[in-house]
Amino acid sequence: MFKKAFIFLIVISSNFAFAGVSGTPNPNADIEEYVFSYQMSAKNNYTLVNIDNYKVVSGNIIGNLVIGEANGPLVTKGHSFENKCAVFGKIMPFESELESYCVLAKEDSKIFLTSIRTKGSTDSGEKNIGSNTIIGGTGEYAKIKGKCNYEVEYKENSELIVNGNCSYTN
Repeated sequence: MFKKAFIFLIVISSNFAFAGVSGTPNPNADIEEYVFSYQMSAKNNYTLVNIDNYKVVSGNIIGNLVIGEANGPLVTKGHSFENKCAVFGKIMPFESELESYCVLAKEDSKIFLTSIRTKGSTDSGEKNIGSNTIIGGTGEYAKIKGKCNYEVEYKENSELIVNGNCSYTN
């Protein structure tokens, strides 16, 4: 008698536990993710200060960012943004700590990004990779959030080219 009752209790307990998990709604179920690629052509205005075996970097980047391929409703192919970034950090022989805070502006709407790069220098001819986080915006971009990966190539005369790929939600 006790064996049957014990087994019956296990089955009932298991059914309740699984019913709770399977019945929990996913709060992100209606959020759709979109992607886009971009190319930015810009000029940097960096001040570099040599300290011991590293350089301190401070300055800005101003340029134009153009959307390549895109599949979402907010960021579409051919869109162009004015790009402005404040940049700071340090460059060491085997690693870097460069951060930037950027604003992409299009008419009355803006997208805000943070950027981090942990390798490479800012010397002409250098190519480096990094990542951006889309942290929000204004106007039509008020609810945008996302992530990007990019490659930056430093050219002569403080020019740079950035190619990136992003995913975002709104």
